[in-house]
Parts: sequence; structure tokens; C-alpha cells
Amino acid sequence: MIEVLKKLLLDKFEYELEDYALFEISRGKNKILPFTFSLFVVAGILLILDMTDVFANFMNLVILLFLAVVLIIIPIAFQKGRKYDAIIVTPKYLIQRMAKSEFVVIEFDRITGFKIAKEGIVITENKKDIVLGMDMFREEIEPIVEILEAKGKTFDPKKDFMVRKIIIVIEDNKVKLVYD
Repeated sequence: MIEVLKKLLLDKFEYELEDYALFEISRGKNKILPFTFSLFVVAGILLILDMTDVFANFMNLVILLFLAVVLIIIPIAFQKGRKYDAIIVTPKYLIQRMAKSEFVVIEFDRITGFKIAKEGIVITENKKDIVLGMDMFREEIEPIVEILEAKGKTFDPKKDFMVRKIIIVIEDNKVKLVYD
């Protein structure tokens, strides 16, 4: 994943990825899918053993296809979260991995929106959005919010006094801010 991201940043943004913090969002394993898959296998075995005539074979095939949709395809379709969801913080960019090789890259200095929504903290640059979900740890979200506040990205005129120069340092997968 990091190799794909390095190539993307170099090609599109002329930025060489050296220091970064990777926060992978862990998703709980699907507990329903193994059970429904087991039911499908048992039903398939019973239907295959019951092949007596041509009409029964056709009906068994129809039933097996229906069970495949109900017991396997629908549970996979309603699975919550993305398998590859992760947040990568660099000294210049905030990056969200959406798929195996699909990323949303937002430069800290070009952020146009920052708000707290039902799904988490939504950070926007023009038409690109990154969502810091509520399933991230507080230690991961706090430095990102602090960076946004230090760069004046709260968009609250009352908090203009919080704008200050910072240097983003990343060591041991932790984001640290050094005030200039």
C-alpha cells in the first residue's frame, strides 16, 4: 500500500513520501457471514444429494442460486465499513485510503472545510472529503485536530488567536507538533 501511495504522491503532487504516520481503522470481523456460508454449504450438499430427476435438478439449481443470494451476497453487500480504510498523516498532506489503491489526498494548507458531523470529523478541500471516523483512537485524532487549529482551519473567527506556525514531526508512527 505504501509503495502505491509513494508513486501516487510523486506522480501527482511531486512529493516524496518519507515520514508518515499510518492509522489503520480496525473493523470487527463479520460474525454473520461464516454462519450463513455454513448454512449455504449444508443446503447445497442436501440439494445435490437429492438429484432424482431432471425437474428436481432444475429446481435444486434455482433454490441453490436463491440461497447463494440470500445467504452470501446480501450479507457481503450490507457489510459495514471498508476493508482498506486508513488515515495517513504526512508533514504536508492528510490522506485517506479508500480502497487497495485508491486514496484521497488533502493538503493541510488548502483545506476549505472542517466540521463535526454524525459520521465523524469531515475535512474538505474543494470537492474532496476525508472523514475521521469515531472508531479512531483519541491519540490519533487529537494531533490532526491540533494541526487544523494551528493552521486556522476551524473557520471560527473567534478562534483566530489559535493560528500559529508549526512544524509537523512524525516519529515512531506518532504525530508531534513543534511550535515555531
